[in-house]
Amino acid sequence: RIRNLHEIHTMEQVRQTYTDMFKSIISLDNSDHTKSLIDKIVSILPKYHGGEFLSSIQSEMGVRPVLVNGDMHVGNVLIDVESGNLLALIDWQCTHLGVGVEDLHRIALSALTTNQRRESFPLLVEEMYNSLVENLVGADPPYSLDTMLLLSDLIFPFCGILFAATLTISAEHAMIQENDASITVEEKTRRKAVETDKLIGCLEDIVDFEIKNKKHSDIQKFRDP
Repeated sequence: RIRNLHEIHTMEQVRQTYTDMFKSIISLDNSDHTKSLIDKIVSILPKYHGGEFLSSIQSEMGVRPVLVNGDMHVGNVLIDVESGNLLALIDWQCTHLGVGVEDLHRIALSALTTNQRRESFPLLVEEMYNSLVENLVGADPPYSLDTMLLLSDLIFPFCGILFAATLTISAEHAMIQENDASITVEEKTRRKAVETDKLIGCLEDIVDFEIKNKKHSDIQKFRDP
């Protein structure tokens, strides 16, 4: 369903599709807080949906686009059990030209708890940047660490919205598992708690970063009307 969103032509259709998908999220947490977050996120969809968002950010900041996997979550990363080395990245149908830190957001949202992600992400961006510089073997980096950190802030809502939408699939799967007698009650409770933690943290951060990013008034995409 995520890929089918690219085939929807009107923004009203996009907003309605996302709204319908978010209804499944309510099955994980139907609190007023979560409902309020979803309402706020639906209202900013026109800014983030579609390919123009990333290209406009890259253009204004003078950052050359790179190849992005676009679907970087734990299920698409194959690790050798014995050595711990990366074996392969799979599932490349969402590949596009974009900002490299996109994939870092996606894997962090997928693999880490909310607190872990919030505490470690600036360090992960710095490590990513240092790896970039190291692989340039002496050549000048295309941009600074500060620029990468700023890009990370600017594109989080974009990445977070897509991640939250994909959680609707997990939510539907969790509802099916509720009737699965082979899964213990304790395990069902644990899985729901993990999904809910990632979901609420993601929704909160989408809204928080949208507010935070408005201070970058020199960037047209975030300039208040």
